Amino acid sequence: MQLDCVSDFFSVPATKLFCRQLKDCRNSRSTDFSRGENQCERWIVPLRSFITGREINYCVHTVWLQGNILHVINDSHVILKDVSGGIVKISLVSFPVTDWIQQGVYCSVIGTVVSSSQTPLIQAIKMTKLDNSLNLQILWEWEVKDLADQLCNDA
Repeated sequence: MQLDCVSDFFSVPATKLFCRQLKDCRNSRSTDFSRGENQCERWIVPLRSFITGREINYCVHTVWLQGNILHVINDSHVILKDVSGGIVKISLVSFPVTDWIQQGVYCSVIGTVVSSSQTPLIQAIKMTKLDNSLNLQILWEWEVKDLADQLCNDA
């Protein structure tokens, strides 16, 4: 598989993914001395085109997920489940907890990957409550698949 990385954290938007795609990602650190940084945190996510089946490894800094809050663990962590059936643990440590964060709420999460495992850990940067509409969930699934197709077939 081909490796496609982005060197600048803010040069691209967050990558739209399914929760299940994060359990197979792996950490990749790089050194960028020209910018005065010791380590640049990157995560390599295997992507597969839903149309052609072509696979690539794609490097991400931030991820964009959407799903239902399956469980509120405590004030600083929730479990999110999306249409893929995958789940991730969301850390709210640097995110102000609001009263809408409760079980069953459909939301959007932009964050950084902290760890990858059966239940990946994402540090929330932004979390937004969305309408609990089935149409939004179906549209999100199409958006994620469309992005994977575009990234895999343009690589």
